[in-house]
Amino acid sequence: MFSLHFTLSMIWRALTEKDPQFEELFFDYNEYHKTSKMSPLSILRASLISEWIKPGSSILDVGCGEGFLMEYLLREKNCKVFGIDISRKAIEIVRSKGMEGEVRDIDEKYDYILFVEVLEHLKYPHKVLVEACKHANEGSL
Repeated sequence: MFSLHFTLSMIWRALTEKDPQFEELFFDYNEYHKTSKMSPLSILRASLISEWIKPGSSILDVGCGEGFLMEYLLREKNCKVFGIDISRKAIEIVRSKGMEGEVRDIDEKYDYILFVEVLEHLKYPHKVLVEACKHANEGSL
């Protein structure tokens, strides 16, 4: 767990960047994944999410991107992680890090299914969540 001072300093740096990037505004998803998007808030978010996850759980990270959250949960909670994404480039990066990932739909059971920065991009997020509940033993975050 991070100290309060470290956490606040990460938030401050993220909020006071001189030239913030709005990464959700892009046209070519594969082009988007050619460079890493990890930020101080990525670390904070992973830390906060990990507090909800039981050690050793099976995790499906929907919209896993380059797999930063997967790496974090693997390292910090010894979770069995799997990622899915619509970008083949993102999945290539995940696999290059030694983790599992595919471009596909949810079709197996997991302890937790994560939708970090995903639901707000969906036309019908409620339908996705209803379907995800059928595949999550512990819950969806």
